[in-house]
Amino acid sequence: IVRGYCQLSTQRIDQAITSLQKAYGLDPQKPEIQYFLGQAYVLSEDYRNAITYYEYALLNGFVGEAEVRLLIGDAALRSDQPQIALEQYNVLLAMDEASIAVYQGLIETYMSLGQLEKARSAAKDVVDLYPERGEAHQLLGLVSLHMEREDEARIALKKALELNPYLPEAQELLRSL
Repeated sequence: IVRGYCQLSTQRIDQAITSLQKAYGLDPQKPEIQYFLGQAYVLSEDYRNAITYYEYALLNGFVGEAEVRLLIGDAALRSDQPQIALEQYNVLLAMDEASIAVYQGLIETYMSLGQLEKARSAAKDVVDLYPERGEAHQLLGLVSLHMEREDEARIALKKALELNPYLPEAQELLRSL
């Protein structure tokens, strides 16, 4: 596992996968090995295998459930599995892990499914939870822009930049209006 971790840390992904698979063969119940295999598969853009190993890590008691669920959601979105992503984000919300990152994943998932009203509702929720965070307002601006609510998008994006002038995506979205 140490060799695989070192190879992973130095971006030798194929070697890391080989080393971690050997460690997994020796101890298939160790959640840390499964977690690192998930990380390695994400870096190799094999998101389906990443999801599998992240799920194994959860089943075997990996400490840091919220982090792993967020990683599963991200990998699921990248591999065009929005239902898996939606499931993970909803579990995180039920666990009271309502970070902006969780809402961002949830909103991106709703948008990928064409459920813009749900995305807008989630964006409003994140603004209510984090009114002082520019990133929250940026999410509302993004959804509003996709819904062609330009005035709402403009207001949200200006607020995002007022709170945090270092949000390049908000700047770019505002320029696109």
